[in-house]
Formats: sequence, C-alpha cells, structure tokens
Amino acid sequence: MHLCAGVPLILRRAYNNVNSHSLYCGKYLFRFGNAIRPAFGRPPDRMSMSMSATGGELRSYAAAAEEGRCLVELPDSTEIVVRGRDASNYLHRLCSADIRPLNPGEGLPAFFLDARGRAVALVDIYRHRDGFELASARGQSGTILDHLQRYRIREEVIFEDVSAQRRQFRLVGKGAAARLQALLEASRASSLSPDAEIRSVCDSRSGDHGTFPIGGNPVTVRCLRRGDWDAFALVCKFEHGDDLVRSAAACGVVAAPLPVWDAVRIELGLPEFGRDISPDCLGPEVSPDPRAISTAKGCYLGQETVARLEAHGHLNRKLRGLLVGSEIPAPGTELLLENRPVGRVTSAVYSPCRGQGVGLAMVRREAWDAGTVLVWQKGEAVVTDLPMTPWY
Repeated sequence: MHLCAGVPLILRRAYNNVNSHSLYCGKYLFRFGNAIRPAFGRPPDRMSMSMSATGGELRSYAAAAEEGRCLVELPDSTEIVVRGRDASNYLHRLCSADIRPLNPGEGLPAFFLDARGRAVALVDIYRHRDGFELASARGQSGTILDHLQRYRIREEVIFEDVSAQRRQFRLVGKGAAARLQALLEASRASSLSPDAEIRSVCDSRSGDHGTFPIGGNPVTVRCLRRGDWDAFALVCKFEHGDDLVRSAAACGVVAAPLPVWDAVRIELGLPEFGRDISPDCLGPEVSPDPRAISTAKGCYLGQETVARLEAHGHLNRKLRGLLVGSEIPAPGTELLLENRPVGRVTSAVYSPCRGQGVGLAMVRREAWDAGTVLVWQKGEAVVTDLPMTPWY
C-alpha cells in the first residue's frame, strides 16, 4: 500500500524528465520517452572508437595519462537507483558482497549470481542516505532489472533505470588524485564543501563517493583506486556533461578516446560484463576485488557454489592480465602453453603509457602464474597479476 500511494508522484517526476528511463514498481515496468538521446554531445559508439584508434594515435595521450590529465567518457553506462524501506535487506540477500556495513558515501563491487553461482552481472554498489546506486557496464540495465525483479515478492523496494539520464566519465593517470583536487578546488567558490571533504574524496579508498559542484552543477565523484593506481568516476546529469568537460579542460584535462580507459581498466584488473565476463563464468573466476564475494555473510543466491569452492574445491581457470607486445590479439584469441590450449583473450588494447599491448584473459590453472609465457598466432603473451604493476 505504501508503494502504490507513492507511484503517481514518482511517475509524474519521471515523465517530466527530458531523457527517457524505466521504473520498476512491484511487478510492473514503466518506460518513458523514446530512449533517444539528443545528437549534440552524444559520444561516439564504443566499438567504433575501439576499432579506429591505433597505437600511434593512442601514444599521443601518454603524457596526459602519466600526469592524470585524461578524461574519458563511457557512453551508455548502466546506472540503476534502488530505494525503498526494504532496499538494503533485499540487495543484501541477492548480491555476493556484504553490503550491510556500508555507510552513506561508501561502496564496493558485487556480483549478482544465479542459483549455480554463474555470473549474471557485476556491479558497483554505492550507499546513499535514501537508498543505493548500482553502476555497471554498457547495456546491462535490462539484465540487472530483470534479475532484481524476478525474486521480489512483497518487499517494498523500487528499481529505477536512470542510465539515459546521466553521463559518466573516467579521470585516470598517475596524478589523477591531484588533478581531481585541483578541479574541485577550482569550483569551490560555488561549493559548501570544506577543504577536508575535498581532500577526503581525493585520498579515499575504492568505493568511496561524494557529490561536489563542478562547472556550477552537481557531479558525483567515485573513487576507483586499486593498489597504487588512481582512477575516478565522474557522473553527472546528461545535460551537465558538456559543462563538466569544459571545466575539466580549464584545469588542463584532455578529452581522450575510450581505448585509453580500456588500457587503464585492463591494467587495474577491472573486467567488464559482455567482454571479460560471460554467463558461464563463476563469480570467483572473475572477481576483481576480495570484497566482491563475501565468505562470511549469510545466504544469498549462488552462495552454495561459492561456499563449495571455498571449502572443498579449487578454481580451474581465472581471469589474468597479459602483456602482449606490439601486436594486439583479438578477443577470443587462443593462448597456448607447450602447444596446448590453456586460455583465451577476453580484452586487449594498446597501452599508451607502457608502449605495448595489455590484455585480460581467462587462463587455466597450469598457466596462470605470473611470468608464464604463452603463445598466440602472432607472438607471445606474458601472464601478469592483477592489478598490474603501475608503469610509474
């Protein structure tokens, strides 16, 4: 009854938005708009960017990346809002991570698994005072919403797809934290955020997040730090994206093509669903962070398989990093050890800072030790730990 009473207000608010989005309430899915973004400011298609950028073109971004001055837009990233009285308990029962200790302003990665422990989606879960935000790769909204809705019975929880309402960027490189601090301080005149709060988000741990004005508009900053790597997600309303880009440019930040982020993503060891993760993958095979799968929390969907692997079994394969030289293998390329197939490449791209190709691959146990040299049709690939050792 509480949900039904709130639906008209939610629907009116959603309908008045410029960009289309979807809203799940109970068993019903409401869609608004025609799901077409305006042509102005729309980023190029991911695949066309990845295929068109050559090593020579990407090499020109090496200096900017080394100085933390690369801003890359991720087109059509998935963003889902979860709220309602039962939101926390419901997400906790469905995801593989222990989200109960999260405070507002904190987050962590998690899997949604099926009953066999196979990956349905990999998401970053961010806690807010009034609910949660789920961030995932491009085109995952339908899969995630269907999974969330399938197991809901009487819980008071609402799932809202806001992917088309937002633009998402990555600020990456050696000095990304210092560059972000300069960007936030440049906008501090219109901000109520104290210096300590700005420094906190720049020096925070992975998953921490906060909202700050940049270019006169609210921008959510999410820390993606792994080990010695600095990377930040900047998320804003779609109509504010151009203002964010202009403000960043005024601080010396360079707009870079998507393959620059792909190189950093691979070196960070951040797999992407649909590229590095497929529905036949077990969560532990592709987990990017120890926090993504809890071995101590109570029951959740897929836990039996995970617990069995933890207690009695072992993984036969695992996602590993690759250094591949100047030739870049295509996804699906077979990797050999002593003339035996031991794995396949899932992602690979030229790294402008390393001056060579980097990749992710699903590799069998006998070949996944760091330093193992594998062979593919055009050269060799050296297995690395994840995240990779930073180039700096």
